[in-house]
Amino acid sequence: MMLLLLLLLLQLQLLPLLLLLLLLLLQLLLLLLLLLLLLLLLLLLQLLLLLLLQLLLLLLLLLLLLLLRLLLRLLLLLLLLLLLLLLLVLLLLLLLLLLLLLLLLLLLLQLLILLLLLLQPLLLLLVLQLLLLLQQLLLLMLLLLLLLLQLLLLLKLLILLLLLCTLLLILLLLLLLLLLQLLLLLLKLLLPLLLVVLVCYYIATVTITTPDSATTTTTTTTTTCPTTTITTTSLITTTATATTTTATTTTTTTTTTTTTTTTTTTTTTTTTTITTTTTAATTAAAAAATAANATAAAATASNAAATSAAASAAATPAAAIAATNAAATACTAATTTTTTTAATAAAATSATDLLLLLLLLLLLLLMMLLVLLLLQLILLLQQLIILLLQLLLPLLLLMLLLLLLPLLLQLLLLLLLLLLLPLLLLLLLLLLLLLLLLLLLLLLLLLLLLLLLLLLLLQLLLLLLLLLLQLLLLLLLLLLLLLLLLLLLLLLLLLLLLLLLLLLLPQLLLMLLLLLLLQLLLLLQQLLILLLLLLLQLLLLLQLLLLLLFLLLMLLLLLLLLDAAILT
Repeated sequence: MMLLLLLLLLQLQLLPLLLLLLLLLLQLLLLLLLLLLLLLLLLLLQLLLLLLLQLLLLLLLLLLLLLLRLLLRLLLLLLLLLLLLLLLVLLLLLLLLLLLLLLLLLLLLQLLILLLLLLQPLLLLLVLQLLLLLQQLLLLMLLLLLLLLQLLLLLKLLILLLLLCTLLLILLLLLLLLLLQLLLLLLKLLLPLLLVVLVCYYIATVTITTPDSATTTTTTTTTTCPTTTITTTSLITTTATATTTTATTTTTTTTTTTTTTTTTTTTTTTTTTITTTTTAATTAAAAAATAANATAAAATASNAAATSAAASAAATPAAAIAATNAAATACTAATTTTTTTAATAAAATSATDLLLLLLLLLLLLLMMLLVLLLLQLILLLQQLIILLLQLLLPLLLLMLLLLLLPLLLQLLLLLLLLLLLPLLLLLLLLLLLLLLLLLLLLLLLLLLLLLLLLLLLLQLLLLLLLLLLQLLLLLLLLLLLLLLLLLLLLLLLLLLLLLLLLLLLPQLLLMLLLLLLLQLLLLLQQLLILLLLLLLQLLLLLQLLLLLLFLLLMLLLLLLLLDAAILT
């Protein structure tokens, strides 16, 4: 058949037309291949879109879960707020009930007062009496307060008196210190004078009381007792000389009888002078005084023996001579003993004077030590007084502050109360208002944030819906285009068949067919251009979907961060 057709065409000279038709067929085949490729691409895009839709659905599910968590927390918060509101409402209702009860009580009291006014005026008198009693009690309280104030004043006066007494004591101590210092100065001035006086007294006592040893020896050597050839008168004179030798230590006398008395008196006077001049005499001086008294007694005995011998000599001269000799020996013995006792007494008095000087020096040293001790005591007293003053000055200041502090504190408290009460009330009201405003602002901010989140979510949902609709429209358009292409292919096949059938027609018909084919080709080109445009739109939509996915991921991250912050 094909060969027959070719032969016919060759006979009719339609080979160029056939070639053109073949070219057209090739182009149509190429177009079909391109369309098939496009279909494959569209299928791939559909698969990708399905995957993206699945991912989007998963993301939406995650978002919904997060939103559910947030919504649950919000629901919990709302429930807590509702509970708080219910509690506040209950409190307000309770307050209203209390206010109503108070109003009822006030009304009842008013009614009772009216009834009492109408029924029993005596109760009014009782009330007035009670008021008077209350006034009296208040007056008593005021009197008690006045008494307390007076007691406080008395206490203040006592405190001031104590302070004055302490100051007077301090002044007295200062005066005592001044007096002690004056005494010390006087002692410092008197001590050297006392030393000079004592030295002078010592020199005077030594020169007066020490006897001359040379004169005593001469008197003792020159005095000789008489022999037996001397008469009674000479015996009397010798006794007189003997008595003079015994009296050399004290004073001279005239008769023998008087010498005995004078010797005794002189011994007593010597003892008294020793005791008066030497207040601190030692035992050695006392022993010397007793020895002198013994010698004086021996002298009196010798004088008595001499007188008795002289009396007996008048009767018998031989006995008188013997008696005179015995008296002479006794006289010599007495003179020797008196001289020795006088020397020992002088030595004893010089020793006592030395002891007295040593004692006086010791006393002066003790006085110096006492003066030094007094100086130290005065310094200590000065330090004590300075310390007392240092302690008392802050104590005085503290006492004055304690006296003035209650009044100052009362005045300050009154002023502060008067000034700060309205300010405190205003501040409290302002603080309450500020707290309420802050709470309202926080609630408003939370509501705004929630609204913003909801709006963002709605916008995202709307965008997703729009994209889905656009994708659906594009898919529908693609399907329509595919259908159109199929229809065109069918038409082309029909045309080819018609051409094959109309090969025997004239060339005009062929030209018409060619024109139709050209139009069909133009239509196919337009369809291809439309398909390309649709593909570009699909690519743009895919880019938008990717951007939306990125935004959704960012929102998910933000929600996760918020959730973590809320959980922490």
